[in-house]
Amino acid sequence: MTEPLHIRVYEKQVPVCTVDLEGPVELGRQDRGESRPYYHYKKTDRYRLVMARQEEDTVSRRHVLIEPAEADQARVTNLSEKLSIRLLPDDRELRPGQSEVMPLPVMLTVGRRTVRVHTEGTPPLQLVVLPESVAAADLSLAGPSALPSLANSIQSAPNQREFLQSLKALASVLNNCATSSSFFEPAAQAMVQMIELDSGRVLLLENGKWQVKAEFFRDAILPDPQWRPSTQILAGLQQMKRGLYQVPSSAAETVSLAGVKTVAAAPILDRNGNVVGAIYGDRRLDGGTQALRPISALEATLVELLAQAVATGLARIEEESKRLQLEQFFTRELATQLTTRRELLDGQDAEVTVLFCDVRGFSRISANLGGAKTVAWINDLMSELSECVLDHQGVLVDYIGDALMAMWGAPEDRADHAQLACQAALEMLSSTPRLNSRWRETLGEPLQLSIGLNTGIARVGNIGSQRKFKYGPLGETVNIASRVQGATRYLKSALLLTRSTFERLTDSGAARRVATVRLVNIDQPVELFELPDPNLQPPAEWKPAYESALNDFEKHRFRQATAALRPLVDGEFEDETALVLLARAVNALVNGPEEQHPIWELPGK
Repeated sequence: MTEPLHIRVYEKQVPVCTVDLEGPVELGRQDRGESRPYYHYKKTDRYRLVMARQEEDTVSRRHVLIEPAEADQARVTNLSEKLSIRLLPDDRELRPGQSEVMPLPVMLTVGRRTVRVHTEGTPPLQLVVLPESVAAADLSLAGPSALPSLANSIQSAPNQREFLQSLKALASVLNNCATSSSFFEPAAQAMVQMIELDSGRVLLLENGKWQVKAEFFRDAILPDPQWRPSTQILAGLQQMKRGLYQVPSSAAETVSLAGVKTVAAAPILDRNGNVVGAIYGDRRLDGGTQALRPISALEATLVELLAQAVATGLARIEEESKRLQLEQFFTRELATQLTTRRELLDGQDAEVTVLFCDVRGFSRISANLGGAKTVAWINDLMSELSECVLDHQGVLVDYIGDALMAMWGAPEDRADHAQLACQAALEMLSSTPRLNSRWRETLGEPLQLSIGLNTGIARVGNIGSQRKFKYGPLGETVNIASRVQGATRYLKSALLLTRSTFERLTDSGAARRVATVRLVNIDQPVELFELPDPNLQPPAEWKPAYESALNDFEKHRFRQATAALRPLVDGEFEDETALVLLARAVNALVNGPEEQHPIWELPGK
């Protein structure tokens, strides 16, 4: 393979880098002295493409080596010592040190980016293998309807060798159609050069009108500016949804039709079987010294096969676009589920864990920053928090001002959804030192997050509209999670979860029970637990002393409660949640317990 490698890098669904490089190419994150992504340069034996910033730990400095191989293939080698890469579309893992030869085009995931590698040359002569999502939509190039006609056509061909050679050449075009967005022109060209029609066109049906998207002509044939497709042929395509072609009824009639054009056409169908376009070709019956040759069944079959290829290309691009859009909010696995299992969008009841994360003091900070700096700060913050969700297999449901909402447990049903949600929440808190290093000087104060989690049954599906998609949960489970996040303000805690979440944790040893509260507009009292901030180092008595004090407080032993809390409030560690309970205990000693004791009725959301 001598052609340069065409490399495109995507961040989420957006292509951010496109380069053509000859020979081996090394991908990795920024090294000392290298420019920002996506700088590339020639080393001794290979090119190097910088695809990530120096601080991004999901990409190694030297992560992937892509080398041209024989027969339109490429060898992919994982150069990293500890990080894997994922090979698409089947999402296989290529571990550190492993190498694999793959047919082009190659798609792989490196850290948080997707890389696509192919060449601009003609693909090898082979049948196109369609992705499962397209095959499921009955758009397979060799589907049941095409195979019998092809088999019969091969058997009846007067020159089977010549026909098979044409079919292989056509398969090359089909492969290009299934992997490239610029397939209209090759399809039109194939009708002239491979099927030997005089002209070939690709038409799309847009707003009820047929529009020419590509056209190609045999040598010495000039385009006709007045050309219009046959309304009879196009109406037949829409009605029959199968390929159509015109032939004379007898040999005598063929002679009389010398100079008349005959047409072969086939519909381009979408995944629902609707006609969205057409492959349209014609040939002039020439009565001169050459033999008269109408369009044959063989040639019409190839036109139909070509139309199926274009339909496949359109479907593939649509699916890839939707999947890349969904990957803004979901992991790759969940995005694939939503694009292939559309019934999930209609709504289903599922046990989920819902997380709300909010920025404390946002209104005050944003007022001081001004609009432009606030937007830049929030974009950076939400990007960091979103990666915590996606890295722990969660679903990004929504951004609500300075708040983030996420979910675990749907569309993929998994037993560890509560554990994953808590791990993501702790990772969010762990990210605050990095964010503070970038923004503390600008903000004038350290960033503080408050996070609430709840687990329960919710109705999960598209909770947006037909115009604006939003996949997520609805119901009281969501309302409670939101109120729990609000309760962090009163309990002076960074991370609170309900008992329903606590009971589903595989490792709940670090969590302590902090209070039973009545949340605004929630009928039943809610028992709350706290996970320690991973940026702090609480003393050994952080959990046992507090829970002992809480037990005494709930049983009206207020003096014992204040004594048990003393190690948590007198030491260097500032246990603000313990101070809240101490204040409640002292108030009960002076004024007697509240009417709702031991349930604390919170004053607000």
